[in-house]
Amino acid sequence: MRFVELTDNIPVQGPETEVVGYMATSDFLALLNERDREVVVLLSSGVTKLTEVAQIMGYSNHSAVSKLVL
Repeated sequence: MRFVELTDNIPVQGPETEVVGYMATSDFLALLNERDREVVVLLSSGVTKLTEVAQIMGYSNHSAVSKLVL
């Protein structure tokens, strides 16, 4: 991936931006184990509180999720 800085222009997204972003996300998720992947997906889907993530994943409190995030 290459980034090019264009000075004095309005930032735009090219037609391939979503495809490249999707591929990068897919590659990143493929590196994670199932539990870590679930945390990333939950956080990126709008669940922002670790206590909510822990409840969805079946943990009794947020400490297990906190350890995964750190």
